[in-house]
Amino acid sequence: MNAWNKLLIALDQALGFPNKVESRISKKVEGFDRKTNEHVFQLEYRVRVNRGAAQQAPAKPAPNLTKDQTSNVLRTLLAMNENP
Repeated sequence: MNAWNKLLIALDQALGFPNKVESRISKKVEGFDRKTNEHVFQLEYRVRVNRGAAQQAPAKPAPNLTKDQTSNVLRTLLAMNENP
């Protein structure tokens, strides 16, 4: 399983659509911000949901996951990609 698949799984779990059919992630833009001296990546996350099911708002993430913990999951996945 590569880092992109792990990131996709983490986003699926964090955002949680109960009637999800498929999801995908792609890198749209990569660049460098000279003002802040940072590399910038813009990602796109798309989810296709089952239209036959009643339209529902996405399920809330697990209450035991805070924003910091979710960010830590993403950082861990990115670190795994850097150090295979």
